[in-house]
Amino acid sequence: MINDYSMLIHPRKCRKRVYTAGSEVLEASAVGDVNISTEYGEILLQNVLYVHSLNINLLSTNSLTDKGARVTLDPKGGQIYLADSTILKIVKNHKSGLLEIQGDTWRPNAMTASTPLLEGVDEEFGLAKRKTKVSTKQLWHERLGHPGRDKSRAIINKLRGEPVEALDPNTALTCEPCIQSNSTAARMGQGSGKRAAGPLDLIHIDLIIDSSHVTEYTCILVLVNDYSNLGEKMRTLLIQRNLPKVFWPYAIQAAAFKMNLTPNVDGEFPYQLMFRKSPERFIRLMRIFGCLAWVNVPKAKRHNKKLDQRAVPAIFIGYSLERKGWLFYSPDYSPNIFWSNSAKFMETQCWSDRTEWKPVNIQPPPIPNNEEDLANLGYMEEDLFDEDDQDPLSEYMGMETILREGEHKEPRYKAQNSFGLVMTGFKKEERNLNPTVREALAGEDKRFWEEAMRKELKGLEAMNTWETTDLPHDTNTVDTHWVLKVKTDTNLIPTKYKARLVARGFMQREGIDYTEIFAPVAPIQSITGVLAIAAMRDWEVDSIDVKQAYLNSSLHHDVYLKPPIGTKVPPGKVLKLMKGLYGLKQSGREWNIELDTQLRKIGFHCMSSTPCLYSRGTDDRLTVITVYVDDMLIASPSQKEVDCTKAETMSKWETEDNGPVKEFLGIKITQDRGQSKISLDLTAYIRSMVSKWLERPNERSWIPMQSITNTVGGSKCTPERAKRYQELVGQLLWVSNTVRPDISFTVGVLARHMSEPNDSTWQAVIHLLKYLNQTSEYRLELGGMHRKHVS
Repeated sequence: MINDYSMLIHPRKCRKRVYTAGSEVLEASAVGDVNISTEYGEILLQNVLYVHSLNINLLSTNSLTDKGARVTLDPKGGQIYLADSTILKIVKNHKSGLLEIQGDTWRPNAMTASTPLLEGVDEEFGLAKRKTKVSTKQLWHERLGHPGRDKSRAIINKLRGEPVEALDPNTALTCEPCIQSNSTAARMGQGSGKRAAGPLDLIHIDLIIDSSHVTEYTCILVLVNDYSNLGEKMRTLLIQRNLPKVFWPYAIQAAAFKMNLTPNVDGEFPYQLMFRKSPERFIRLMRIFGCLAWVNVPKAKRHNKKLDQRAVPAIFIGYSLERKGWLFYSPDYSPNIFWSNSAKFMETQCWSDRTEWKPVNIQPPPIPNNEEDLANLGYMEEDLFDEDDQDPLSEYMGMETILREGEHKEPRYKAQNSFGLVMTGFKKEERNLNPTVREALAGEDKRFWEEAMRKELKGLEAMNTWETTDLPHDTNTVDTHWVLKVKTDTNLIPTKYKARLVARGFMQREGIDYTEIFAPVAPIQSITGVLAIAAMRDWEVDSIDVKQAYLNSSLHHDVYLKPPIGTKVPPGKVLKLMKGLYGLKQSGREWNIELDTQLRKIGFHCMSSTPCLYSRGTDDRLTVITVYVDDMLIASPSQKEVDCTKAETMSKWETEDNGPVKEFLGIKITQDRGQSKISLDLTAYIRSMVSKWLERPNERSWIPMQSITNTVGGSKCTPERAKRYQELVGQLLWVSNTVRPDISFTVGVLARHMSEPNDSTWQAVIHLLKYLNQTSEYRLELGGMHRKHVS
């Protein structure tokens, strides 16, 4: 009996009770074979039970002797002589009193030299084994990743169009790659074990290790909802067009892509179960992995537009929803790996068939383990294709053509390493963190946004934000709108759907609806200064934030609001605001007045030289509060004083206690008590900027600045690019002013060109992003000195 499911070879579900010597009942949920490797050879143990609750793996000597084995024991251990003359060495563990078998178990999913996972796959490109016409049935069987008979029947029952008309369930019985790769090996039996009720309720994680060193990749992490023969599918794809082992990272991704678009054992499509969308449009993208393809070279990428070849031969090696095209490999093109959405597929041919046109070196160079050198071999809008038979990916996916060289556009999808999680093989479009109401209520997250808006209205009414009244004569009314945001943590993982009702403050009249509007906040230099002192003196630093802060303040001017949708207001009535609703011109100032008043009541005094920096007490009872709108840092030598201050603020406003500070204003804060220092970093924020602004996020540089030429004439940026430049420099100013002083000079130079950016300044700001991409994990460290050096 074993307690590690991954040790089983050909596992089968079962339900069996095992009774121990202590009358304990154990449940076995699976049975299979286990291979043990010893110094005397390998031993296959059959009908081994998997018992999850076992503390150690157990081997019954009675079962062995029943099968002809002989066991000899002595004070130090002993030996087991099996019927085939193989020897198992036994050593006594004096600490536990148990006899232990000396040997290692062979895990069936490990890509070691003894595993058959890549058996039958060549080390180099194989010769073409067929050049004859392939039937449509065989063509779609291979395009769909060699589905078995059950999967083929499910596809026929659930889909329509060409795949259904062409598929034949019996094709799997005569398909040579299927037979050769053993892709129809017996699967787990239909037991009564627990099954997942919904997507991701039950996940199996498998780590496959490659020790053959055929490529720079060393492992595969597979996440599936139940048992998957992904490894066999990978081998089938390599064999079907005679690809060498070096392409296994791309074959495993293609296998995952195909498996998510074909039915599972229950006849359901994993992609459809996960995303509630039909997989038909992606199925039409299917091509035979490893086949020969001729990829169109757009005119802009030809040195001689008239004489250069219009297409390059390549091997089709993958799909993606993160880039606008298919993935290809060609030793004839530089770089060797590239994306394109325009290609003619020769699906019945493999790479060796290419030699009929031109002799080439068929020994592949090492496949890179990142996409730093990948190219986009797509087309531009004005390019007209010369080939009649085209398969543009945009026909099915609505993808846009690539931009002119040097132009920048925000990518719709985040770039990803060329090999990563193969749970889906593709990725949903990046989530819009700030949707409009129309987008939110028309999307998949509709119910979350509706609940968030109901919660906001309920909270406003509970805080007596307004009262129903008649509109006085000749009085202005202010409209409202919804601001929606998906809140994320420092790793940009969504944590909350937030809806806020905001007044359209631009409709207010100055001098009537408001007068003064200025509201101070603590300068970032004050925040880092307090943190530096706290680091060197080993102070306690906690953070809190006041919920719906503006609604805690009272208005000093009469403001009338048009009833927003969702509120129950009698016809002809309006809402008179009693609190500082977000969006009003004066709301920030009214909250600052409320905050200052309440903090002074509990003994705090604002620094005369710095706004929003409060203190009270001396020596060990000194407490410092730094305020940035509704976020507060509370620092003190005594945790008791920190807790006392938090209790006092919580008694006045509804406040969220975040405990010891880990994040403030999006800045990650890490306190190292042993070294008396605090480090600040914006790694996640910088990475999000890189993902948004760089077309190829793997572009890097060790130098922050490049030369800027002040040219005249036609070098000025277009209005659209100028707007993007200003937005990007604004983000860089925040980064440089908070945690990255190393880019301050460069950002200062770039900021001088905010009014009239040109092509040179645009290239310079992109170059700075490459530097940040290279140094995204740099941190600003505060303190680091012993306390006795601080006065």
